[in-house]
Parts: sequence; structure tokens; C-alpha cells
Amino acid sequence: MARKSVYRYNSIIAVGCPDAQDTADGAVATFTFDPDEAARLGKLVIQAETTLAGCQVQQIKVNNDDLISGDVPAEVFAHDSFLSPPFGHAIDQSSKIVVKVINESGATQFLSCGFTASDMEDGGPKVPSRYRGGRTFVAAGGPAQTSIAATTEGTLTWTFSEDNTLLNQLVLECITGSLQACTVTQAKLNNDDLISDQVPATVFARDSLSNPLGGYRVGPKDTFVLKIQNDDGANAALVAGAWIAG
Repeated sequence: MARKSVYRYNSIIAVGCPDAQDTADGAVATFTFDPDEAARLGKLVIQAETTLAGCQVQQIKVNNDDLISGDVPAEVFAHDSFLSPPFGHAIDQSSKIVVKVINESGATQFLSCGFTASDMEDGGPKVPSRYRGGRTFVAAGGPAQTSIAATTEGTLTWTFSEDNTLLNQLVLECITGSLQACTVTQAKLNNDDLISDQVPATVFARDSLSNPLGGYRVGPKDTFVLKIQNDDGANAALVAGAWIAG
């Protein structure tokens, strides 16, 4: 057991894995965590030596629980992401955690990841109330990365595998091209239009302080459609997205 700390959560501060690795373009890096002691997971942090743009998280699994659906942009879990979700899952020495990241950045990336954590004394970190609705689910990945030609409109469509999923915040990532040149023209959940007129796509960037909370409950019968206009007159935009969820 680690030395006691003067802080309230006072034994373990991070759960890491030993297998940081060079990952070729198109390859999948698999990170396996074997905790040394009981802890409560905080946030996942994924790091690349060059860039996380184009990398997608394909799986986050704690024991038998899949915590995401679809592919989620790895930048959601960057160290400076304002929207990285807290997990709050209790683990111990018998737990197995697996994170899979596919590198689609166009170049080899040296990838590593870890979880912030606290020990179980006093119940571990207090997860914000907006994340308590869905037990274990933390993100709903969107469709594959979508290329939007210059001055044209593209569509991203979400379906949801988990019943009673709480959609919190939408995150958009522009892998090539510029998110600053893109505009969201429609955000529609089933028959409900969630925006009126056009909204700058940067509202939904991972480092946006203006990203709004959704708070929508969805399940397998629901569909979310997002339309994005690329206003760049010369360059295509390769766009990916995900919902932070509960």
C-alpha cells in the first residue's frame, strides 16, 4: 500500500500500463491494465508523441463491461480535453481493463495511456451528477470518419446500442481541414431539431468552454443526425465525432 497523503483520497493517484508502443498507421494499439490495488477510476488520458488527431478509441472495457460504443476520437481523452468524462468505476487486483486505439493519423504514432485514480477510502472521487444516469457507459461513438468536400455538406448519423443512455455533450474533431471553417447546419434527435439556424462547429470542440449539455435519454430505437457544412473553398474536411454519455 502506498504512503498516506494529506489529501482526502490518499493512496493511489494513477493506474498505468507497461505497454506504451509504436503504432503504425492503420494498426491498433491494445493497452492492458493490471491494477496493483483497489482504486476508483478517474479519467482516461491518452498520449501521442506527435498528434492524437486521426486516432480513434475502439474499446474501453472494464472486466466484462464495454464502456463505449462505436469509435470515439482519442482527442476526447487528451490531457487538455475539457470534455474527458470521469469514470468512477471501482476496480481491484482481480480487475482487467483493456483500451484499444486505432491509429488513422497517416503516420506512425508512439501511443501511451493511463487512468487517474484515487483509493477506495471515503468512496473515491465524487462523479458529477450529470454523469450518474447510466451506470457504466461513458461515450457513444459516431460513424466512421467522414470526408466533407470543399463547400459541401456532410452527414454523421448515430445509433445507440445501450438502452437508457444519457447524452451529455457532443464532441467534434477535424482530422484534416479546419473545424473553424465548418458549420453545424442540423442537429436532429429523431424528429426534434436541437438547433435553429447554423452554429459554428467549434462550439462542439473538445476544448470549447461553450459546449452545451444535452441531457437527452436515448436507446436502440433512437437516431441522432448531424449535418455539417464545410465552408472552406479549397480543402476537404475529415470530421469525426462522439457523444460523451452516461
